[in-house]
Amino acid sequence: MAKILVYTFNKPRQITFKILRSIDLKPIGEKNNYIDSRLRGNDIEMSVDKYYLGNLKSLAKHILETQPKYVLGLGGYRKDSKEIRVEKDFVNRYGKKPIIKGSKDKYQATWELKKQEGVIFSENPTFGPCNRSAYVLLKFIEENSLPTKLAFVHIPSSFSEVRAMEIIDKWIKEYTEVSQ
Repeated sequence: MAKILVYTFNKPRQITFKILRSIDLKPIGEKNNYIDSRLRGNDIEMSVDKYYLGNLKSLAKHILETQPKYVLGLGGYRKDSKEIRVEKDFVNRYGKKPIIKGSKDKYQATWELKKQEGVIFSENPTFGPCNRSAYVLLKFIEENSLPTKLAFVHIPSSFSEVRAMEIIDKWIKEYTEVSQ
């Protein structure tokens, strides 16, 4: 069974929080701030954790304990944008300061999401909390020699929640079929 962890920031007004909350995958149990769920379709079975990010240490601990095959981060984005933005690079910079002094300059996404209509791939990294979360998690995954693949996408607040769910669902199904 493929294990996927989808996380977003614990901000109920953000589109990503609403999208993650509306993923209906027949919950099989609840523990702390994540929900373990299963989805069955097209003869594939996957376990999908929904995680509302409170702090990175608890998320890293959860990744170490559950060792998902894939991690997908969801962040909010400019409301005037018309496309979901897939981040390719995560840099050691939060605002104007380094995230981790003395650490390497950049990590790249290790889960290569496929292009879909309504999706663009970023050329320039962001320097906010989304970049920080992915950078720290990729560093953690590397340091612990985990086989986990990570991707991060930004969803504009004006984007259709239904369409965003279709895109996310397609990525999840494509990659779980590959990993079966």
